[in-house]
Amino acid sequence: MIKKYFVYSPEEGFEEFDSIEERNEYAEATIQNYLDDDWDESVTNLVSGEIHTRATMIDKKERPPESEIDEEGCDQDGDIWAPEWNYRCNYTMKAIESGAATYYVHHVGPDDVHGPMTELEAMRLANELNAASAWHREDSPNRDFLPYSMALVKTAEQLNGGAE
Repeated sequence: MIKKYFVYSPEEGFEEFDSIEERNEYAEATIQNYLDDDWDESVTNLVSGEIHTRATMIDKKERPPESEIDEEGCDQDGDIWAPEWNYRCNYTMKAIESGAATYYVHHVGPDDVHGPMTELEAMRLANELNAASAWHREDSPNRDFLPYSMALVKTAEQLNGGAE
């Protein structure tokens, strides 16, 4: 399981935790370490938080057979292969999997489903879709904008006909 919570201090470095409680206990203990002998102003550099994204490998390409790499270390696509490389890849920031429910945004028809995504991403997208599809109701005394179509955030179970 990927650890989702962290504490960083200049003295101790970056530490990751499975739960908020573990993170907070460690942070409090770290504060006390700073204050053992006297007031250390660098205690204010201690931070804690929740990890939402991580650099994640994408576009992995396995090393081709040696017969496909020329004397200059290039393959047929012109990619350079150092002798010690078993693969090439890129990286991008991706939302971490938390083990929590995966969310989808259901908008208008049955085929208009966006996802999977985190709950926060789903709420933001639903809000954007709803704001973009708002229309002005002329007969409303306070001239409210009402949603023309409603984007709903659903879990995979709800999307597939499970409990609402």
